[in-house]
Amino acid sequence: MASLGLPGLAGFWGEFMSLVASYNPLDGLSLGVFRTSMVLGAVGTVLTAGYMLWMLQRVNLGEPQAEWDDHEFHDVDRFELTAWVPLIVLIVVIGFYPKVIFDTTTDAVTSMVEMAFGSETTASIGTLVKGG
Repeated sequence: MASLGLPGLAGFWGEFMSLVASYNPLDGLSLGVFRTSMVLGAVGTVLTAGYMLWMLQRVNLGEPQAEWDDHEFHDVDRFELTAWVPLIVLIVVIGFYPKVIFDTTTDAVTSMVEMAFGSETTASIGTLVKGG
């Protein structure tokens, strides 16, 4: 479910941040290419969410076909709930409060960007993030 990219779920923030970054690329990068990529990415996000919801509906809802009539199916047992509940809670918590992850990863991401592109890029990203 997190891969739907819907607001309130953990996958939303990765897609949202990449689309926002494509809207205003750093100096020297082609604005047209990034804005076109942003639009294609947004369309892809909407199509992915629609397809995932359609697929989940087809898989999880409806009447079973006749070939499954003689089989017995059980609902979720406590072992499955023990595995699923923490994951679902984390998906929703990170979806509504992504700062938990961003605070943890900001230093590592900043150092990787600095190693790859130099300290000037890191400084310009810092001014974008701080609103300068």
